[in-house]
Amino acid sequence: MALPSSNRANSEQERTALDVAVLRTKLYVPPPRPDLISRPRLLERLNEGLGPNHGFACKLVLVSGQPGSGKSTLLSEWAAGVGQPLAWISLDEGDNDLVRFLVYVIAALRTIHPDMGEGVLGTLHSLATAGILTQSAMEAVLTSLINEIASEPEPFIFVLDDYHLIRAEPIHKAVTFLLDHLPPQVHLVISTREDPPLPLARLRSRSELNEIRTADLRFTVDEASEFLNARMGLELQAEDVATLEKRTEGWIVGLQMAAISMQEQSAARRHEFVAAFAGDDRYVVDYLVEEVLGRQPESIRRFLVQTSILERLSGPLCDAVVSGETKTDEDMVSDDSQSILEWLERANLFVVPLDGRREWYRYHHLFADLLRQRMQRTQPGQIAALHSRASEWYGEQGFVAEATAHAMTGQDWERAARLIEQNAWKLLSRGETTTLRGWLDGLPDGLMYERPRLGLVHAWTLLASMNLDAVELRLRAVERHLAVAPDAIQLGGVPTEDVQRILGEVAAIRATVASMRGRGPAAIQLAREALARLPIEDARLRGVVANTLGAEYESRGDAASASEAYAQAAELSQTAGSTLISLIALGNLVRIQQIQGRLRQAADTCHRALGLAIEEGVGGTAAAGVAHAGLGRLHFEWNELDRAVHRLQEAADLGKQAGIMELVVASSTTLARVHLVQGDVTAALDLVRAMEQWVQHYDVTATTAAEVMACRAQVLVVDGKAGLAVRLMQEAGLCATDEDAPLRHAQYVSLARTLLAQSIGGQADRLDEVNLLLARLLRAAEAQGRMGHVVELLALQTSALQVQGDTIQALSVLERAVSLAEPEGYVRTLLDGGAPVGDLLHSVATRGTARHYVRTLLLAFEGEVRKAAGAHGERPETRDESRWAASFPLVEPLSERELEVLRLVVAGLSNREIAEELVITVGTVKWHIHNIYGKLSVHSRTRAIAQARELGLV
Repeated sequence: MALPSSNRANSEQERTALDVAVLRTKLYVPPPRPDLISRPRLLERLNEGLGPNHGFACKLVLVSGQPGSGKSTLLSEWAAGVGQPLAWISLDEGDNDLVRFLVYVIAALRTIHPDMGEGVLGTLHSLATAGILTQSAMEAVLTSLINEIASEPEPFIFVLDDYHLIRAEPIHKAVTFLLDHLPPQVHLVISTREDPPLPLARLRSRSELNEIRTADLRFTVDEASEFLNARMGLELQAEDVATLEKRTEGWIVGLQMAAISMQEQSAARRHEFVAAFAGDDRYVVDYLVEEVLGRQPESIRRFLVQTSILERLSGPLCDAVVSGETKTDEDMVSDDSQSILEWLERANLFVVPLDGRREWYRYHHLFADLLRQRMQRTQPGQIAALHSRASEWYGEQGFVAEATAHAMTGQDWERAARLIEQNAWKLLSRGETTTLRGWLDGLPDGLMYERPRLGLVHAWTLLASMNLDAVELRLRAVERHLAVAPDAIQLGGVPTEDVQRILGEVAAIRATVASMRGRGPAAIQLAREALARLPIEDARLRGVVANTLGAEYESRGDAASASEAYAQAAELSQTAGSTLISLIALGNLVRIQQIQGRLRQAADTCHRALGLAIEEGVGGTAAAGVAHAGLGRLHFEWNELDRAVHRLQEAADLGKQAGIMELVVASSTTLARVHLVQGDVTAALDLVRAMEQWVQHYDVTATTAAEVMACRAQVLVVDGKAGLAVRLMQEAGLCATDEDAPLRHAQYVSLARTLLAQSIGGQADRLDEVNLLLARLLRAAEAQGRMGHVVELLALQTSALQVQGDTIQALSVLERAVSLAEPEGYVRTLLDGGAPVGDLLHSVATRGTARHYVRTLLLAFEGEVRKAAGAHGERPETRDESRWAASFPLVEPLSERELEVLRLVVAGLSNREIAEELVITVGTVKWHIHNIYGKLSVHSRTRAIAQARELGLV
């Protein structure tokens, strides 16, 4: 009794982090057939590559032979007895998409290591959705997967069956990369009809290739005799066996077909059959198929031929396909497809089970090809209807790729177009653009013109492949069709009320193209047009448009508008289920909030993004890495260096796994600053050199390259080479008088820092230039609400003015900086102002400005001095490390009792003596002394006595 189709389909599929329906039958290791002829000589050949100590001597086993030569049968026997865990993928034409291929690779690995590749799937999801699965990104994903495999102690075997069906060059490159870096405990096996475009010669020269070819797979006379007589019970004479072996050249399918043809014949007839077969017949296969099929009931012949259109067979699927076609005959085994499949397996009629429950099967590949040829000759008019039924069944079960493929093959263009339109965004979001483009290319030329939605799908795929000129041509075709179409209820499959939505999507795509081409004003205008046309409920597209708007506002320095746009993009994308777009938008929002000086709000946004990433199963991806990087920058600003390093390193690692160098650089530049703060210039310089190599070898934005250059300049300044840093920035075309300086804030702030450091170091007097540049940058930052930049610029202005000798103005500027910085807890920005800022802070406090906050800053300055002293090998007490804190008036005055205790401490009394003097307990004395230390910002009696005397308290 067949299971209901819905239950059966659900039992054979699962969803991955990429929301790809994985057919479990493709991962099933086929068991040895009951009539198997064991081939110990070939099993020994396969075992030759297995090395001792849980390793493998050969990286690759290649089993290459003609159709029907027994490749899969041999491997299934080997798998059953090899004694190693084994992962298996039965490849098909639909796997010629890199993302889909990698999803199945991970799914196969998880049949033996259930948790393997979860983070890799998430990273793949991030890259695919962002459309940046470049060669370098693919290698980064594979590197992460290889590292996971390498961490598994037990060896295992990985089989790629029917690899000849793979034609996609990116997949060949991916497999080559895997082979080049395969851990020793993994043995890759490829079964194919033809040699794949892999580095076979190199592997062969290194003795890393184990090959079994067509000549090896041929049955010997002894093997043929065992099969024909022992297994099939034909009792042929030795000379007849030899004749068949010679004529079939040991080809197992030829022998099998001949055996089936002779099963019900007498011994004499079998001899005659062999004699006739021994003639010079150029159509041996056709002859044998006719013999095999000719001996079956008509209903079975119909079933075999009509279901040959299917790559995989199940009872419910076959019922749907042959419905109304197969009639019950008196010699019919059953009219139930499941029963027929089970009978075919028992009769050895070339069906192979694909699972342990005998629910899914496939025909032997060669047999299926021959059945299809017969179908084409005898029933060509039924082919389209059969494919249409298969498409409908697969569609009902949620297998979009299979449903679309059958619709395409059956030339049901209307259904194929509808399936593509309905599922295009899912495929685009998973990065399966190769699959999508293949379907689109297979449609009739005029269909995309007749169906505007289909034209939009084509435009998105062109955009994903960066074919921007072709995108515009496709969009114009969509607009032309809308303009000339009659005013009817249906417009090329589109209700007339949806025309505005289509035009809105056209504008959204154009806005993205304009942004990519650096045409900011046009991008903003088109994005606004898109939002005006798109329905309010279209959260997916409105989220994409809002993100584009945010990027353009940010490039213009309009932080408020960018913040609003990014927040809207995150909210809309999350509503639409576009998790990655939402995370990208939140990452952008964090950056803008930091620029606006809203540090605490930025931290909240980071935690929101990380929570969403974890909830959606992508917590270990580059999308989550953006939030880690944001938190790392915040912890650095708050001078929480250990926490900063943890977050930044996590972000950099996730960026490397995904091959997203922008994220790696964004994290590493701040890590380099941490090294500088810790006094490790060598480590900072090493990191800068690594970043420079990444910039040379990877595709990165100009902004990312500029970040690396600015980081090198900062390292040079700390290393006492400010003049060299200035020359570096001048060679990059930066000049303090440039008109576009406010639009390139980060680069010109770096230039100001280097010029200021050069002036402090006495190499040149560039203070007037610095002050003019800072004033211009400050005006722009204030006008655009970039208060984070304002705090940074005010701190630099304080230093410049103080060095110039204008202490009064410097104090006024610093006082404003402190007022702005205190609510958000800025620390590093002010510390980076150096000694000029530290010298003025106590004066700020005397004016009553943020006294508690200033005291925190002064203690941080004292910590900087201690670290600097340690870096120079000096004992901290030999330096005036507390010159800021010591001169700082008490934030909170000492109580009368505390003053009494302090005077007795200065007089040299012990805690017990003080207790006896004041008639209190020793514990109370300790408590008073603890409070005194806190108010004086000291940690010892010696420092407390010195501080008390300096402040005139005793």
